[in-house]
Amino acid sequence: MTGFIDSVGALFFTRISPGSTYVVVTGLAILVLAVVRLTAGKRGWMRAWLKGVAWFERGTITLLLISMVLLSLTQIILRNFFSTGLIWVDPLLRHAVLWIGFLGAALATARDRHINIDVLSRLVRGGAGRGIHALLRLLAAGVTLALSSASYRLLVDEFEFKTTSFLSIPVWVLMSIMPFAMALMSYRFVLNAWRGPQDVLAPAPVESELPAPSGEKAVS
Repeated sequence: MTGFIDSVGALFFTRISPGSTYVVVTGLAILVLAVVRLTAGKRGWMRAWLKGVAWFERGTITLLLISMVLLSLTQIILRNFFSTGLIWVDPLLRHAVLWIGFLGAALATARDRHINIDVLSRLVRGGAGRGIHALLRLLAAGVTLALSSASYRLLVDEFEFKTTSFLSIPVWVLMSIMPFAMALMSYRFVLNAWRGPQDVLAPAPVESELPAPSGEKAVS
């Protein structure tokens, strides 16, 4: 199994080298996906796709949280009552926290609810406020793309050093969420650049990446 994973990694990493190649390829992919998303946002297949992605993200985070609670409880019971434990649980929990953190950040970015200090777009009204809002989101997209590139370089280094973690799982596999989530955040920042700040302009007709929570009325 490890040999198959390494062969997949080798095929991918040799085709897309870290640095400028990764930035160009990922940046173009983000722009293409954003254009497709904005032009086909009201079509049925796009709505179904976005709903599936939303449920997948939420389901993954929920599954990870439940697994963390159960494994932590099992580890406590084994250590306190049987003086033993599972050596692979602790590193698994650390990587699960990593995945939850990055997936949670991507979910927050989907609705433009990430932590931010955005004073200008709240003080400036009208078209200027929308322009500032868009500029800040585009700058954030560039920063997250750069962070995705740095994370990808880290993955390549881990792959080349052949480092492994618990159960002989390659470290680069466990860390693969980092460049992926950063690139996803960059893509969503590009989409959010087309939406005006909530207290300046009415929400644009482009729907959120996530379906509205139950009981919440959509704003038209």
